[in-house]
Amino acid sequence: MGYDEIAGAQLLKYKLPEGEETNWHDVLLRFNGRILELYVDGQLRDDEVTVGEIRDWNGQPLLIGAQYKEKEGYGDNAGIKPEFVFNGLIDHVVLWNRYLSDDEIMKYSGVETLKDGKPDYYSEIYRPQFHFTAKKELAE
Repeated sequence: MGYDEIAGAQLLKYKLPEGEETNWHDVLLRFNGRILELYVDGQLRDDEVTVGEIRDWNGQPLLIGAQYKEKEGYGDNAGIKPEFVFNGLIDHVVLWNRYLSDDEIMKYSGVETLKDGKPDYYSEIYRPQFHFTAKKELAE
């Protein structure tokens, strides 16, 4: 997904543990208008807070299991090439036109509870918990 305030697209990713690459996995992406979430086998693996409105001018097709070399999808998209292409099998893909509830995710993923499986990035003893940056550079 691309947003007016963020060039390119949101990229959520999760690297499967070694040895699990050939197993079947349930992958679910949901968006509530503010947070984009990636669930793998019923565990939240990555999320991203969005900024601004979803833009509709990104002409790049949706990729599953790959990403584009170029970060932005404006203009002529005829020569764009993906990289990190998924080399495997996909059993099915379902697109919903609404936000899925936690209960629905548990049902479709075949789990009894949803778990937060994201790495704990913010608990290191000397890691700053926040920082300030300018929204954009002002032209002089």
